[in-house]
Amino acid sequence: MCRVSTKHFINFIKEDGQKAEVYLNPLIDFASKNKVLLQLLIKLDIKDHLRRSQEEAIENVVRLVEILSRNLDGFGFAFFKLVKPVSYVPADVDVLVKSEEREEIIRRIEGLGFKVEVKEPFCTTLVKGPFIVDVYVHPTLGGMIYIDGQELLNHVCIKDFNGLRIKSLESYA
Repeated sequence: MCRVSTKHFINFIKEDGQKAEVYLNPLIDFASKNKVLLQLLIKLDIKDHLRRSQEEAIENVVRLVEILSRNLDGFGFAFFKLVKPVSYVPADVDVLVKSEEREEIIRRIEGLGFKVEVKEPFCTTLVKGPFIVDVYVHPTLGGMIYIDGQELLNHVCIKDFNGLRIKSLESYA
């Protein structure tokens, strides 16, 4: 059994990957678990059904983000944990919102056919088929706030996400 450490994986993604055949299955498994399978397939120039499914998945996420951007225009919000330096398919779309606008934003997203799956004090999860949108007032981990989301909203900028211009957080934030 071939094991791939996180360090080796990161180095592989950064470098040219000439030894890919030796590590291909473990790399695919590792990349999939870390949500960067698309980046690996691009890096290795693999053009098969797996890559097509990843590209289709990211296209669907981009369309969702575009729809959310249009529907939330005029509100204080930012997509976060979305813009990254690698090509990947996020498991969900995370939106940070002003606390006083939270309920109206949730209603807007419900108007797009999403249903509230989980409602916690600082995060509401909405689902529509395979799509998940998490609406945060404060970023949380296990229900515990790890940073003031309302302060983060003072650091919003426009960033590129797969060819789409979106409201996101400054890199330093």
